[in-house]
Order: sequence, then C-alpha cells, then structure tokens
Amino acid sequence: MPPLLAHARGLWAARQRSLGHYTRATLAAYLAAWRQQPTPARLLAWLAFRRDMGLPVPARFVPALRDGLPRLEAPRRRAALGLLAEARPESVGQVKPHWLADAAPHVPPVAANVLPASPLARVARLQADWRHAFAAEVARAANGRGVQVVGNAAGLRGQSLGAAIDAAELVVRFNQFATGPQWAADVGQRTDVWVVSPGYDGPTPAAVRWVVVSGPDMLFRLQDWRYLGPLLQQDTPVLTVPLPQWRACVATLQAPPSAGVLILQWLRSLNAGRGWAGIRAAGIGFGVGPRQRPYHLALPQQKPGHRHAWPAEAAWLARWQAEGLRRLDAGAAHG
Repeated sequence: MPPLLAHARGLWAARQRSLGHYTRATLAAYLAAWRQQPTPARLLAWLAFRRDMGLPVPARFVPALRDGLPRLEAPRRRAALGLLAEARPESVGQVKPHWLADAAPHVPPVAANVLPASPLARVARLQADWRHAFAAEVARAANGRGVQVVGNAAGLRGQSLGAAIDAAELVVRFNQFATGPQWAADVGQRTDVWVVSPGYDGPTPAAVRWVVVSGPDMLFRLQDWRYLGPLLQQDTPVLTVPLPQWRACVATLQAPPSAGVLILQWLRSLNAGRGWAGIRAAGIGFGVGPRQRPYHLALPQQKPGHRHAWPAEAAWLARWQAEGLRRLDAGAAHG
C-alpha cells in the first residue's frame, strides 16, 4: 500500500506543479510521497520542487542526495548535481569523474570544475562579478534617463511609445519581441537587456549588452544552454536571477511568476534603495484574460501561459503602481 499511496501522491503533486500551484499543499505531497517510498527519484522530486519555490536544498539532505546519484538516470543525475553544487559545492568533488564529465556541458558550476575554459564555466565563474556590474548599471540608469521594461503585450500596438522607450538609458525586452521598422513607432528599436525563458526556441538577438535567464536562479537548474550559444561565444554576460527574488514572487503569488513580474521585482531590489524611481514598465501584466485577444504583439497566435497567476500579478502590479512604478501604456497585457 505505501508504494501505491506514494505513487498517487506523487502524481497529484506533479499535476499541481504543472498547473502552477506552488503551494505548501503541493510541497507537502511531494514530501509525503518520498517518506512513503524513500527512493532517490522521489527525494529529488521533493527537493527540486522546494527549489522551484525558491528554497535551496537543506544541508542535512546533501548526503542522501549524493548517495542516491547511482540510482538516477542521466538527466535526473544532472539535476541532482546542480542542486548539490548550489547547496554544498565541495560535495561535487566527491562524485565519479564520468558523471561530472556528463554533467559539465549542461550545468555551469560543474563545468567550472571540469571544463574551466568553456563558455558555461565562464557563466558560473563570473556570475557574481556580472551581477555586481549589472546592479551598478541599473542604479546608474534609474538615476539618469531611466530603465524601461518592455513586455510583449499586443496592446502596445498603436500607442506610439517608441520614442519614449528608446529614450531610456537601459531598455529591457523579453523572448521573441516585435522588432524592425514596422514596430519602431510603437515599441522602439533599442535593446540593452534581453530576458529569455528557459527552453526558448525563437530567434536570438544579434547583439545585446546583457542576457538574463528568467527562472529560479537557473545557473543550477537549466540543463540546455545551446540556444544561448552565439551570445556565449561573443562573451556577452549571461545573468541568472538570484533565488531570493524568485522566492519573494512565489511567496506573494503562490505560483511561478511571469518573466516580466520577476524582472521588475529584481530591478526594484537593485535600485539602491530608491524603490521605483527611474523604473518604467510597458506591456506587462495588464489586461490578461479570456477577452484579451490577441495577447502577444510579435506572436499573435500565442496564448498566455497557464501556470501564471495572472489576476494575482495584476493586483500586485497595481500595488506597485501605487508605490511609484510608472506605466507608459494604457491597458496593455503582458506577453
């Protein structure tokens, strides 16, 4: 009976995760499934979902996770190694060399130990320095001509915000955004910071100053970095969002945040104690719902992600506006 119950609870928890229900109930179900069937795979599932909620692996579970590596298939073993590298970096040195060699092309902190000359190793090795430099640039831009965050809302069409957007000192865009002369009047042409989702499969900008991979500090979670290959080869700084910023969003929304909300949360934290001063938004988080068609400016057929808590995000953004976040658009939806 315990294995059957563990299986049922594990399935329920996985379903809740797929729906974006990042709640204590989902976390408890993962934990119960592991306790009833204490296999390495169930331990990893629980710890991985804890990480999805912004909670790193507790030190006391590091030995059990490391000892379970032989019973995990390669993709799960790589995921476990990423968690180990974050929770206890020295524990990775105790792992079999061929497992490290397998993980190195997928997990930057492992690459830093095994393939020190690789672009992924550079991402891990320079992450702290890049974040420090990015924080300084955000604070400087917010104190100057401003930081403009531009979502992909279809509602930006016809609002003629291009000149105001391009006048900002730092322009942030997401994934596959509208570009080219036909969109210049509405959304501008400059892109300084490109925020990209894990698993993105669209076109890559030819040149940007910064790349940010959205998600819960994907330095330790993302296993496929190939879509960033051209920018990595150009030595473009590739940042991941610090875990506390993701955790703050999940705690408020009880769901994984959209990239727009996550980045706004991070930018505010970087703004040298000045709150929303100098930070502007357009095309993020407003008006998403069944009557909002189309949703995405560059991809008219794309639908809103079903895992995000859109009403909760809209309410949070409204509070941010009341606190001083300036919004250039009127009634546009995030994409």
